[in-house]
Parts: sequence; C-alpha cells; structure tokens
Amino acid sequence: MFLSYPRYSIVRTFVSEVDPWPELAWEPMDFLDPGDEVALYPAEERLPSDLDEWIPGVALAAVLETVDRKRLSGFDLVVLLRARWRMIAHLEAEAYADMSEIAHAYPDGERKDRLETPDGEMVDEIRAALTFTRRRADRELGYALDLCKRLPEVWEALASGEIDTAKARVICDGGC
Repeated sequence: MFLSYPRYSIVRTFVSEVDPWPELAWEPMDFLDPGDEVALYPAEERLPSDLDEWIPGVALAAVLETVDRKRLSGFDLVVLLRARWRMIAHLEAEAYADMSEIAHAYPDGERKDRLETPDGEMVDEIRAALTFTRRRADRELGYALDLCKRLPEVWEALASGEIDTAKARVICDGGC
C-alpha cells in the first residue's frame, strides 16, 4: 500500500532480519523490528548518492516508490531510470522463475514437490493466469525454462539487474 502526502510518503512493507536500509539520504523513522510497517521519508530532495549501486530488492523498491520525479534534476532522472530498469529486470527474472516452477509443479495443484521434467500442459495455467495467447505463453515459458534450467548464469544476471530481458532473450536465442 502506498500513500503519498506533500512532505513524505509511507510505504507499507515487511522488514527482514537483515537491515536493508542504506544509511544515506533515506532512513527509517523509528526503530524497526521484523514484521513492522515502515514509514520512509526523504531526508533531502535528491536521490541517494550511491543509488546506481543498489541491488534490486525491497530497499530499492521502497525508495523508488517514494521518489517525486518532478523534484529531481535531469541527472538524477537518469539515475532513477536506471534504478527502475534494474528493478524491472529483477521482477521479470522472478516471474520467469515462477513460470519454471509452475511447469515443474504436479498438475493436481496440491503437491509441493516438483516433477523432474516440465509438464507441457502447465503452459495453460500460465496462459490463463496472465491472459496470454497460447503462442505467447509457449514463448514465455520457453524463455523461463531456458533461463532457469539451461542458463542459470543469465537468470542471475537478469535478477541482479545487470542485464535486461531483451539481452537475456538474445542470449537464450543463441545470439552474440
């Protein structure tokens, strides 16, 4: 849940055992325990100076949610765009991992263990869940299986935001 107010923003998120909050321009307002809701506020009207180095995850997502792009310089807007692009790549990698797990899930939907080989019929679950055409669902599942099973290093690069989905697809398709 995200609420925006003129001078600050509130992001409701889960706090992990590990301190995910960099100690620069953004910091938690109160002492936090695991499971607490977090209220973030901008200490200044600029981005953290090392935002280009942040790995995708909860801390980066929280900062991206609270940014008012209208208050940023042109340089900071470019830094913001790169950070969002890393976050998008991370989320797409996670979605591909979800698709791969669905393909290896037992069709009855009850069991938590996985099939050794993907079930080709599970593409229909992905198709229905995401309202894809059959062709797109097949293509996306193919990429997911390639990334997660055949090319895990490429999946890692995508999940970390080092590469984007277009680059990952070129690698999957045997380009470069």
